[in-house]
Formats: sequence, structure tokens, C-alpha cells
Amino acid sequence: MLEQIKRGLQRMLHVGEGAALAPTQMGLIPVEEIRHCLLECLGELGSARYPAVERRIWLENHVAGLWCLRADLMAALSDLYGEVVALEKLRQVTPLFAGHVPQAAAFSVSER
Repeated sequence: MLEQIKRGLQRMLHVGEGAALAPTQMGLIPVEEIRHCLLECLGELGSARYPAVERRIWLENHVAGLWCLRADLMAALSDLYGEVVALEKLRQVTPLFAGHVPQAAAFSVSER
């Protein structure tokens, strides 16, 4: 199911047959900036205890894929710091995805 969502989001970020809009055309925040913020949320302790989550964040090259990885990040952060702290950390990162994911998806997560 997660893979289907990820593929759907990736398709929405592309125009035509395999031609993606350049970040400057879409006014996108670079993937690297979002990646950096997600890794910052995970921190050194999280990277040490959840190397698979860190690796997946490093290897993802699409905003939609990073959006989907927030669930893994939430699970790791919840284990490390508790659900309340984890949710607050993710709420701080969620605005970076504005305009990059369907509005309904962004709303459903940020307003909970």
C-alpha cells in the first residue's frame, strides 16, 4: 500500500512521459533541504538505533518518497522520545512539503 501511495505521488510530480518539472519551475524546496531536516529530526541517537531509516532518507531522491518516509521517522522518534515529542518534531517538518504533496494528504497529517 505504501509503495502504491509513493508511486502515485511521484506520478503527480511529473509532467508527460517521464519529464519531471525542474525544481525552479515548480518553486520547490530542494530535496536536499527536506532530507537534511528529516535527518536532523532523527538525530545521532536515532541514526545509531535506526540505521535503516537513516539510510532510506539518504537514498530517497524524490519529495514524494521523503513524504512517505515520515511514517518510518515517526515510528523511530516515538520509540526514542515518545509519541508527543515525535509528533511535534514532524509537525515542524511538515510545512516543507507544502505544495509538493496533495493538499488532502498534508492536511490530514498536520491537523491531527
